[in-house]
Order: sequence, then C-alpha cells, then structure tokens
Amino acid sequence: MAIYFLLFFVVAILAISNMRPTEDVLGKNFSLLRSPSAFLFFVCLVLFIGLRHEVGGDWANYIYALQKASSMELNQLITLGGEPLFSVISAYAASFTSEYNNSGHAYNTGGLHFLNTVCAIFFSYGLMVFCMHQPRPWLALCVAVPYLIIVVALGYTRQAGALGFIMLALTAISHGKLFQYCIWILVAATMHKTALVMFPLMIFAVKKNKILILIGTAILGILFYYFLFIDSLAALAQNYLASGYDAAGALIRLLMTAILATIFLCFRNSFVLNRTEKDFWTGVSILALVLLFLYFLSPSSTAVDRIGIYLIPLQLFVMSRLPDVFGVYGARNPIIHYLIIMYSLLILTTWIFFSFNARNWIPYESFIWVWLGMTLA
Repeated sequence: MAIYFLLFFVVAILAISNMRPTEDVLGKNFSLLRSPSAFLFFVCLVLFIGLRHEVGGDWANYIYALQKASSMELNQLITLGGEPLFSVISAYAASFTSEYNNSGHAYNTGGLHFLNTVCAIFFSYGLMVFCMHQPRPWLALCVAVPYLIIVVALGYTRQAGALGFIMLALTAISHGKLFQYCIWILVAATMHKTALVMFPLMIFAVKKNKILILIGTAILGILFYYFLFIDSLAALAQNYLASGYDAAGALIRLLMTAILATIFLCFRNSFVLNRTEKDFWTGVSILALVLLFLYFLSPSSTAVDRIGIYLIPLQLFVMSRLPDVFGVYGARNPIIHYLIIMYSLLILTTWIFFSFNARNWIPYESFIWVWLGMTLA
C-alpha cells in the first residue's frame, strides 16, 4: 500500500508548491509537451495504471473475457459487447496468449497488460487535460488520487477509458465547444455504453435555439443507440436492474459527489466561471443529487453507482476552486489548500484500511517487477 501513499504525497507536494491559481494555464489547445511536469506525471500514471499486475476486483474477469475473445471474430465481439472501440482493442489484446501455472495463476498476461495500458492512456490523457485546465491543476489531481485514480482507474478498465474521453468532453464544453462535447461523449460510449448518460447534459450549455439543438441531439443519440447499443443496453439493464446487484460503498461514493454538488449550487455565484460553464456544471450538480435520490429507489445500487463514476470530475472541478470561493480570490489561501489535501488523505486512508474491497488492490504489483523477477530467476 506504500506506493498509493507515495503517489498521493508526491501530488500533494506539487499542489502545495503551486497554490496560486492560474487561468487556463495551457490554453484551449492542450499539449502535454508544453508542460514537462505534466508530461512526466502522465507517463508515470500510464505505467502505474496500465502495467498493474493482478490488481483490482475484476482482474480475473478480464482474463476470462480475453480468453473468450481469442476464439471470436471481431464482428462477434462488437455484436455481443456493443462497444466498438473496446471490442477492437480487446480483439488485438486477445491475440496475446494467457498461460496458467499449476496453481491457476496467470503468468503470461500480455494481452491484459496491453488492454490496460491502452485504456490507461485514454484515462490519463483525459485526466491531465481536464486538470490542467482547472485554476489549480495539481490540487485537482490531488483530489483525484484517492478514488478516481487508485480505485476507478485501477479497478474499472472499460469505464476508466470511457471516463478519459468524458473528461475531454468536459474540457471542450468549458470552452463552449458543444459539437466537440457530443463527439467525445459518443467516443466514450464506444468504450462503455453507459457513458451515453452524459449526452443530454449538453443542453444545459446551450444558449440559443435550445429546442432545435435538443431535437437534433436526440435524433443523433437515438440513431447511435439503435445501431450500436440497443441489444447490449437491454442486457445491461437485465444484469444491473433485474438482478438487483448492489455495490459496496455506493452510498458513500454518491454522497462525496453530492456534497460537492450542493456546495456548488449554494455558492455558484461565487465561482468565477463563464455562463456556459456555470449553466453546465449546474446541470451536472443537479444530476448528482438526482442519483443520490435514485440510490434509495433503484433495485440495484450498482446501476446508480456506475453512472455516478462519470460525475466524479465534479469533485475535481469544485475543489480546485474552493480556495477562491471561501478565501481571497487569486491568493494562495494555504489553510483551505491544506484542508482539501487533508480531506483527500482521509479518503485514501479510510478506503485502504476500512474498505472490504481494498484487499484486491493490496499489495500493488507491476508487470515490470514480475518481468524482472522472471528474467533474473
């Protein structure tokens, strides 16, 4: 577990070293190469997430899925899975054979490491773009470490990849690029179909001709749903809703986002945002509160929890601005910074020591270490 705390404290130190806010530090056209520290962190994040070995609750499930995929044609994978981009990546990953020793543990899992690394690139790039466009990028990343990076990125391969594209969409809409937002959400849906839940939120950012745009996007969404997801969404509803799956800790995760949503709605006029950002994040905050309400009504907390994952960037968005909301605008406001960092540390500590599922993340192992051990043996 030491590596998780090491990751957190490295980002926390960077957040403390860069307390003063910057306005859209990398401009509308983001490039990792323009920020050496951001590029280095991006590379480390990809290696940390993508080359994990037997980490996360779904590791065995993905091994099994790739084994099945190795005996299927690409069109079969797309038809059964419903996520074209993820199916293409899985088809290539399945070409790497996974072998097992006598105890049943995989020792040649190159296919899964390839799949995880590609999804890690999607997630990490989207996260860096999103955070680097916040007024305090490293504070936003510090907030992201305990749950978004360690739990989601290491545990939910498909949704993490989809979330990367969603964060690109959130960045685009902050600059008023509604068309780009829609495109990124549709790309995210080709990784995980539930990402389509973010599609209607674009209506909150529309200023003119809302009815026409709503009709147009509805038609586009229906066509996309009909041609790609109609069968798989029915299966998803059956798996999550009809079977009544429950996700451990779902209420706590939904509360974390709902609390930040409430803060934003109560102090929205104190956030220095353009009209598009303010209206859009108001819509996201309302959805976060609706999901919390649905938690108590839905037959499956997992269904609500999985949708709630896509709203976690709201936490990064709000917390990176709290020093300006509750402190002096444009100042360092160190006390608020420290409180946010301590809160994030509390989340990480609580999850590691008290979450039942954390045992699937501990100890952290990397394929690099496994490969070195096999090479030197």
